[in-house]
Amino acid sequence: MIARPAAPGYEAKKPIIMQAHMDMVLECSEGVEYDDSKDPIKLQFKDINGKQCLMAQGTTLGADNGIGVAMGLSILLDKDLAKNTGRMELLCTVDEETTMSGAEKLEPGLFKATSMINIDSEDIGEITIGSAGGIEVSLKYSPSRCSKAPSNPVHISVKQCTGGHSGVEIQQPRASAIRVVATLLACCDQKAEIITIVGGSKPNAIPRSCECDLCFATVEDKDKYVAAMKAAATDLIAEYGTSDPEMVIEVEEGSSDTDSPLTAESSTQLVSLLLSLPHGVIRMSADVAGLVETSCNLASIKMNEEGEFIIHLHPRSSVNSSLDIVYKKIATIALATGYCTVSEPLDPYCGWKPNPSSDLLAVMKKCYEDKYGKEVSVAAIHAGLECGMFTRSYPTLDAVSVGPTIANPHTPEEYLEVGTVGVVYEAIKATLIKWFE
Repeated sequence: MIARPAAPGYEAKKPIIMQAHMDMVLECSEGVEYDDSKDPIKLQFKDINGKQCLMAQGTTLGADNGIGVAMGLSILLDKDLAKNTGRMELLCTVDEETTMSGAEKLEPGLFKATSMINIDSEDIGEITIGSAGGIEVSLKYSPSRCSKAPSNPVHISVKQCTGGHSGVEIQQPRASAIRVVATLLACCDQKAEIITIVGGSKPNAIPRSCECDLCFATVEDKDKYVAAMKAAATDLIAEYGTSDPEMVIEVEEGSSDTDSPLTAESSTQLVSLLLSLPHGVIRMSADVAGLVETSCNLASIKMNEEGEFIIHLHPRSSVNSSLDIVYKKIATIALATGYCTVSEPLDPYCGWKPNPSSDLLAVMKKCYEDKYGKEVSVAAIHAGLECGMFTRSYPTLDAVSVGPTIANPHTPEEYLEVGTVGVVYEAIKATLIKWFE
């Protein structure tokens, strides 16, 4: 945390804190090799819909939430604010995109402020005053395998799905690459013998790619079901043509130089599991129009060294009891499948209850509209914000969240609308000046 002392004469004013997170979700375009321990983010400007935008080349940009950190630091250094404001603090946290451990492990009393401006929202002209909580769930499926080597191998590849942030875009009708692979496998009339499935990456990213190796007992079965899967692939590409225009589905000759396959029975159980687990919107809010209340992201699947399949899911909800219901649903489905164990809820983070009567909100809304030149909306979001963790540790904390426009976060298509940065920056400055009057 960084603090700037109050200007002379402003020592008695109530301090305020700004907050952003330092970590990012790294996703790479197909074929891009990137080592985040040494490789820089390569920046480029592009004209998108007539607006100047900042993007990365082949990776996520990291504007979520690097731009928030940059704006917070700039505000602390702003000479205009140094003369007429009270104590200002800036808190930059780690691990927001994974466990929110930075916010969770915050020591009580670390900051003095009772009001917070979080700079982690992603739409110009919007003030966020509430967010969802969430958990992660891990399943371990222990299959039976054949003693034979694979015969008549086939390789399935699903790639270049649109993907997206599982809190921001889960309501979009976008393809889950894992679900697409499971749908293809379901065409095989329980004759497929799965060797491995690997797909997805981050808990809060809708899976963009998935690969599966499988085999068949006979050449006749292979020919029959490869044709069925290719036909289904054509239908899926047409179904997701608008939401996932770049999606590629390949069903081709596989390699026999792989692990032993699962039995047909275990393969069928795994396919049933992947098709039954919840993915997407579960319930819309009855109180806030257009707000997703509860959802679940079927985030990833991989195989460990013991040949077991590890499946990760990320449920979210603004209603804590609903998270418990989704968890129980996942556990019920998994246990019914057989040979499957379920973790306790992992890395829980709190929802942030909206406070429409917030004093800080009233000041921010007026100052924001003056700078923006039009009405500003006030909303809650389905994504998780650290404000929920902070308000748990500091129950009287008055918080709002703002930010410039960021599109397609958690994907290599992420971009920042450059022209929105100055508007939000000036709105925050005006809010601080008004707050300390």
